[in-house]
Amino acid sequence: MKAGFKRGLILLAGLIFSVAAMANEPIPIEDKDVFEKQLITCITSELENDCIASLFSVHLGPTAKDRDNLINYANSAFKKRVGKIPAHKIHVVSRMTKADLIDERTYIIECSNSDFYGLHINFKCLKGKWYLFRFSFGSSAEFIRRILDFPSTSGNAGK
Repeated sequence: MKAGFKRGLILLAGLIFSVAAMANEPIPIEDKDVFEKQLITCITSELENDCIASLFSVHLGPTAKDRDNLINYANSAFKKRVGKIPAHKIHVVSRMTKADLIDERTYIIECSNSDFYGLHINFKCLKGKWYLFRFSFGSSAEFIRRILDFPSTSGNAGK
């Protein structure tokens, strides 16, 4: 009877650890356009209910290093900038898929105070499933110019 109880506890512990491990496994993105709509809704809703952290944490790919720090960074960066000033409109700058392995999407976030923020997202296909792979977010003039594919302002213009 003792052996059966012990075996049951070991089985229960294994099950608990398996469920915990599965909870941290990223969920593939079934439809990148749906993800994009969720992202836009999140940003225009003034980041209601920490939606950036929720959206990114679920789909951040298995190869991402330091997942928790990346998710916290994304959440705090958006809150500091876009969360305080409502987004007026999200402009899709480009969508480009390369070799059915990488999908790059670029956006300009136009805030109600006329500030602009750029957002660049990469999706990566791993074993036929899409995940959020990398993102960058910023408001510097150089970052916005790079997102819009404008020439750099550094150097000597007109020469």
